[in-house]
Amino acid sequence: MAELFRTRLRRLTPIATAVAALSQEEKEAYEKAMDEVEEKLQELELKKKEVDAMQSTLAEKGAELAKKTCEMQTKEKEFEIRYAELEKEKKDLADRLEDIDKKNASTCYTTDDISSFLNKTINDFNANTDSDSDVAKYVINSMDVDLKVRVLEDCDGDGKTTFKFLAPRISETSEESLSSIKISIQAVPK
Repeated sequence: MAELFRTRLRRLTPIATAVAALSQEEKEAYEKAMDEVEEKLQELELKKKEVDAMQSTLAEKGAELAKKTCEMQTKEKEFEIRYAELEKEKKDLADRLEDIDKKNASTCYTTDDISSFLNKTINDFNANTDSDSDVAKYVINSMDVDLKVRVLEDCDGDGKTTFKFLAPRISETSEESLSSIKISIQAVPK
């Protein structure tokens, strides 16, 4: 350190000697120039402090931005996970609805199926001779059928169009949507 000081002192000595040899006007001009240099140095020091403050502010803003970016990425991933869950739920519900429709389609009947079933039921009942009374037997006099079903047009491969009746969906069932069969029975003497 002492060596550095001596080196600088040796460099300054010729300057100091030269300054001492200057006239009064030259000294004043030299001092004025030195004052201007000093002012410029102070201005530069202030600018440096401003730049340092701006860099500090930018670093803080950068840290905030990085934090917000991380939060947004986390929220985006959470959203993607939730979206995938909802898509899976939607697919599961669609599959369940398809299964329900398949079950409903498997329980569909044609008009011939229903007509032959009701005719057979009436004929079986009327043919039955068992009765508690020795005087009369009972037969079905009339039947009123009120079917509450969905009708489906079914086109077979042979070009025939038939109508099929589907049971109502579980979500559509209510007291008003239930089918009913009203039977009138008449006593016939034996």
